[in-house]
Amino acid sequence: MERLVERLSSQPGAGLSVFAIDHDAMLDRVRARLFGAASSPEGRGPRTRVGRFEVTRRIGAGAAGVVFLARDLERGRDVALKLLRPWFRGDAALRRAALEVRLRAAATERAPGPRVIPIRAVGRARGRLFIAMDHFDARPLPRWIAARRRATRAIIDVFKQAGQGLAELHAAGLAHGTFTPAAVLVADDGAARVTELARAALLELPGGSLSATQRAALTGATRYLSPEELTGRERDARSDQFRFCVALYEALVGAPPFGGATLDELVLRVTRGQRERPPREHELPTRVLGVIARGLEPDPGERWPTMRALLSALDRS
Repeated sequence: MERLVERLSSQPGAGLSVFAIDHDAMLDRVRARLFGAASSPEGRGPRTRVGRFEVTRRIGAGAAGVVFLARDLERGRDVALKLLRPWFRGDAALRRAALEVRLRAAATERAPGPRVIPIRAVGRARGRLFIAMDHFDARPLPRWIAARRRATRAIIDVFKQAGQGLAELHAAGLAHGTFTPAAVLVADDGAARVTELARAALLELPGGSLSATQRAALTGATRYLSPEELTGRERDARSDQFRFCVALYEALVGAPPFGGATLDELVLRVTRGQRERPPREHELPTRVLGVIARGLEPDPGERWPTMRALLSALDRS
C-alpha cells in the first residue's frame, strides 16, 4: 500500500483519488508515510507533525501538491500546509535547491496586502518540500462559480477583489506570473483573496526549465497564457492583466475569449487578438466588454496602464 501511494503521489496530477478516499485508516497511513507521525501529548493517539505544524486533515490538491489544514503550534493559528509533489526530473537536486531558495525568499518578504495570501514558512518532510500559508476558509474560484448560478455583478465583484490582490503585488514590484481562476480563493460571504504561491516561481527553475506552454500544460492553464508568454517574450504585470481578463471573460460568458482546436491555432488567435464572439445568450454590457477587450490586446503597451486603472474602469462600467 505504501509503495502504491508513493508511486501515485510522485506523478503530476496523479494520486488525487487516493488522497480523496474517505477512509480514515488509509489517510492516516498516507500522512504517516509522507510526514511521519508523532504521539499526541493529550493521549488521543498518533498525530501527524511537520516541524512546528500539527496536521489536521486534507483540504485540497492540485498539480503542484496536496494541501492539508494544520496548526502552527508556535504561533497558535491555523495554516494551509502544502506538500509539493516530487515532479523534478534530470538534475533534481539542483532544481529542488533552487526552488527551496526561491520559496524561502518569498516566505521572508512582507505580505504585499490584505488581498494576497502570503507564504509564511518553508521546510522539508521526508525529502519533500512543504510550504505553510495563511489559512483562508474558502474554495477556489471555479468551484465557487460552479456551486450555483451567479449574477454578473457578483462575479465581477469577486474578480475586482482578485484584481486588487494583483494590484497589491504590482505595487510591491512583483508580478504574480501564473494567475488563473484557481489562484483565487472565495469564502462563503464572497470575500476573495489571491494566493501568491505561483509568484514564488514553482515552475520556473534553472536546469531544464519548462517553456511557458509546457508549464501551462502541467497546470491546465494554457488558455490563460498571454501573447508574450506564448511567443517567449518577457512577461510582467501586464501579463497578469491579460490573464485576469481571460479569466473574467470566461467566468461571465462561460467560454474562453480565444478559440482554437490546437495549440498552434490558439497561439495564432491570441497573438492576432482574434477573439470569439460571445454567445447571444451571454451578451455582455458593451462597457464591460470594452474594459476586458483592452486588457486582451496582443500588444502589452495597448492594455490598461495598471491593474488599478482596469479596476477603476470596471467600477465605472
